[in-house]
Amino acid sequence: MAQQLVILSHDESQVFLQPAAYNREQHGLITLEDVYSLLSAYRVRDYYVSETQLADLLATLPDDVDNLNRSPVVIAERRDAKVSVRVDEDAMTAYATIVGGYGGDAINLAKLSKALSEASVTVGISQNHIDDLIERGKRLKAGETVSDAIAFGSPAENGKDAKLVALVQDCEQRVLRPRERGDGTVDMRDLGDVIMVQEGTPVLRKHPATKGKDGITIKGRVLKANAGKDRNFKAGKGTVISDSDPMVLLAERSGIPHLKDNSVEIDEALCLKSVTVATGHIVFDGSVVVNGDIAQGMRVKATGTVTVGGFIESARVEAGEDVVVANGIIGRKSDELNCHVIAKGKISSKFAQYANLDAVGDINLQLHALHCEIRSEANLHVVDPTKRKGTLNGGFVKVGGAVEVVNLGAAASTPTEVCAFENFERLRTQRTHLIKEQKSQLDTLQRVLGAAKKMAALPVSKRPKATVVKLKQAKSVLSKQLKRLRDAIEECDAQLTSQARSSTVTAMNRVYSGVQCTVAGEALNIIEEHGPSKVRFNGKSAEMQPI
Repeated sequence: MAQQLVILSHDESQVFLQPAAYNREQHGLITLEDVYSLLSAYRVRDYYVSETQLADLLATLPDDVDNLNRSPVVIAERRDAKVSVRVDEDAMTAYATIVGGYGGDAINLAKLSKALSEASVTVGISQNHIDDLIERGKRLKAGETVSDAIAFGSPAENGKDAKLVALVQDCEQRVLRPRERGDGTVDMRDLGDVIMVQEGTPVLRKHPATKGKDGITIKGRVLKANAGKDRNFKAGKGTVISDSDPMVLLAERSGIPHLKDNSVEIDEALCLKSVTVATGHIVFDGSVVVNGDIAQGMRVKATGTVTVGGFIESARVEAGEDVVVANGIIGRKSDELNCHVIAKGKISSKFAQYANLDAVGDINLQLHALHCEIRSEANLHVVDPTKRKGTLNGGFVKVGGAVEVVNLGAAASTPTEVCAFENFERLRTQRTHLIKEQKSQLDTLQRVLGAAKKMAALPVSKRPKATVVKLKQAKSVLSKQLKRLRDAIEECDAQLTSQARSSTVTAMNRVYSGVQCTVAGEALNIIEEHGPSKVRFNGKSAEMQPI
């Protein structure tokens, strides 16, 4: 093939095919292989060639009568390696992609830096990643690609919420975990030493919320961190904030510590081996600790917590705070229940049977609740720590929140009535009253605005100053009252929504026939056995769903 058919540009950046130099007799049919042979002869075999376009061009040569009038056509060209930078949508990571060149220059630091600048990447550039990528790019064959992340933003690190850490053991948990013997067995009646603290003992420490650390995108936009939420921390009954460390709560007197949501209270304590006819009934201003049992017919009343290491047997116990029972609460089967446990806090026990339980807080039983009357403004849990045991069978349950058990009812279809989300009617009535009051206040405001409008239409000289001031004050008061009502209605709606979602009757293993579940006043009779199920209020009725 004549050399003049294919020529190399002066700067050797392009290769041209000259159709005007083509001679059919001399050159014959030219193929792609022929062209590549020429490129090899010119030592530009690794230049970029569009084979499709070249094939189309070669196909026209034998029959193209206008070849003599055609200009030279580029069939190959030297191309430098290319680099592109892609930025994630959140502008937190930039990726560079290198495409191997065709006989041209490899990518260097300057070219990659320029690509980063064009992509507006200015922060978080990793020189180590860039150096590694450039080295890998030098080893690429023509058209091969390599990609890697080379710039990284820093996400905002939100502050940590304030945390309150108890420095003394929780009395309830201590009672529900009796002392272990040397052989590994547990003496259910041995509570160990009563948890007592002396005056000046640190009982609670607050770890303050942290501010967090701002982040930044690879384009330099600052990502503001959210500060951690603070938590209320205050001295409770019998405690005081330390003068030397305002983050520490100290016992102001000796007694039994009771952990609260944001504080600790120290109760004076009366400690007894048992409560029987020998001790008589107990009425005490403080907490009462009974290492043994409270016997049949006895009464214990305390303004603090009542802690029982044994059983409550057909007795009456009233506590101004919690009632914690290590073993069980036992009544006798009769026309009326003769065992009553009443708490303004929580009630916790291993089990309860034929007993009346009434609490403001949660009621927590681990093994079973048999034929009891149970009332709580909060929730009822009948489940052990393993979530394998916990049966609610017979009796009547009425709680403001949710009921959670392992087994609900019994195979014998024992009548069992469970009412959850009793707060629904109270909240709905409260909302109705709020809306009614809101309408009344709006009507009053409209009358005030109407009077103010008429007053404004009068000449200034004829506007009584006292009336103008009175109308202005009335408008201000009504506006504040309406805002308060709007906030109260929104809060009521939020409670209704959240409690409707969380106030359910849940049986983690089995629901038996004979159970009636009422949620938000809507009843559902269970007439056949079910597996793990949840009864919830769907806004109109109570419905059962498998879980």
